[in-house]
Amino acid sequence: MVTYIRNERLILDALDHDGVVKLKCTFQDPDSLYMCCELCPGGDLYEQISR
Repeated sequence: MVTYIRNERLILDALDHDGVVKLKCTFQDPDSLYMCCELCPGGDLYEQISR
């Protein structure tokens, strides 16, 4: 699982496109891994597609 998260982080760090949420930071505590992404206001993807 940790390998998957590391790969995900590397991919998100490398992407620079308006259609992809930007990764701001990652950190972990003894129980969890966290990935902080930019805020995308305006509802969720389903709401946007439904319009």
